[in-house]
Amino acid sequence: AVVSTQSTGVVLDCDMPVRAGIQVANLSNKLGVPLIVEPTAPTKFKKFVEAGILKLASMVSPNATELSAIQHIFSDNIDPQISDITNTLPAHLASVATQMLQCLSEMSGSSQSNAVLTTLGEQGVLYCKLAKSGELSLIHLARAPVTPSIKSSGGAGDSFLGGFLSAQHRGEPVAHCLKVGTYCAFKSLESNDTISKDIGCPETAAKTIKSWERLGWDVAVLFKGRISFL
Repeated sequence: AVVSTQSTGVVLDCDMPVRAGIQVANLSNKLGVPLIVEPTAPTKFKKFVEAGILKLASMVSPNATELSAIQHIFSDNIDPQISDITNTLPAHLASVATQMLQCLSEMSGSSQSNAVLTTLGEQGVLYCKLAKSGELSLIHLARAPVTPSIKSSGGAGDSFLGGFLSAQHRGEPVAHCLKVGTYCAFKSLESNDTISKDIGCPETAAKTIKSWERLGWDVAVLFKGRISFL
């Protein structure tokens, strides 16, 4: 891996050896480059947590299956603030949000903002961010209002994350980043290629997203307020 001060972010896949992951995480932290951790298998992710890498991460990006599988890594004692928030959410999002907030609690020893980004398949995407100020934002984006002609699911998750980070690098609001990621995953599903050749043009993505928005597609802010994890 090559990390420089000009890097906009480093995605650390937990399939790599832990020792290599520690080196990448420490270098990323030293250079002030955001570190994004992709959990993959729970047993592998646990080793990265035990190595202290999660404390250096600015974002963790599990899918819903990975998030559910890794929840046992975190404390079974749920912060009362988490219960207060998730009790008000729709039932199909409450459990996922609880797991995301527990993950954030594990990360919150960092001096930087932390986020958890989770794809939910048919239920869309859930994004949870804890700012350095203590303000928590919990945002849900429903699935795209059209159905892809699926050719292959390989690469859809990577395409989503790549699209999200690309839009984030351009300074787009979180809501638009989530939509760009969804568009990229959508195009990946419709392609036989792992990464579709159709996702490289922001103008085309913006045009498609606008057409979906006209069908009522938008984000919902489920919670926004200050919180201090115990």
